[in-house]
Amino acid sequence: MSDWSSKLHKQEPENLCLGLDREVDLLSAFIQENKKRKDARLRADGVESGYIFSTGGPAYNGKHSCLCFTPARQKPGLARHDSHGSLDPQGSIAYINLDKLEIICYHPIISHNERLAAQDTVLPLLEPIKTLDGRTLTALPIKKGQLVYCGLASYNRRLDIWGDDVEIFDPYRWIDDRSKCVMTGTSFGPFANLAPFIGGPQACLGWRFAIMEIQAMLADLLARFSFKTVEGVMIRPCMATTM
Repeated sequence: MSDWSSKLHKQEPENLCLGLDREVDLLSAFIQENKKRKDARLRADGVESGYIFSTGGPAYNGKHSCLCFTPARQKPGLARHDSHGSLDPQGSIAYINLDKLEIICYHPIISHNERLAAQDTVLPLLEPIKTLDGRTLTALPIKKGQLVYCGLASYNRRLDIWGDDVEIFDPYRWIDDRSKCVMTGTSFGPFANLAPFIGGPQACLGWRFAIMEIQAMLADLLARFSFKTVEGVMIRPCMATTM
């Protein structure tokens, strides 16, 4: 993927000079901005991030939108909101917001992520843990160069945060007291305490765009089409970075 991104990065300036690519896209804007600077790091960052620009956003938003129509969420009481009707703030749009939140929580596209420690540090724990030898730890020492895996899907299944019925798809948990993160003040990531966007200085840069695009896609699809569960066909979601 990095080789493909590097070739695309080299080809784009030639296309721009020949007038073959006049569309305004992220890569073209990146190339044009890079011409104004002498920082070689800009080009390196562009090469390494090219595959993320090309697959990260479309894959993430497209899959979440598709999962909104899987049998896991087509059950009595939920399907009635998918009919044609006015997308007013008091009706369908309000439910789309809840559905969007529950889909990201129930079906996180990214099950885990990793972070590489740039220096020795200590990771504080929200709750103490017990080791196999009986010790109680309130923090974990992290050494420089150590790879830390973040269980994003596991976090979205925590009973103490999302309620005892977290294994059941139910968008209404976001407007009642089952979403305990609202009451306890627990916060993770940049949006709605959901893990897939990670958090901190390396949080997903496009999380706002992702949320808006998913909502826009759902609103448009539900306004134009009716959706029903296909009888006799097993539809099962599976984890995959790209389709």
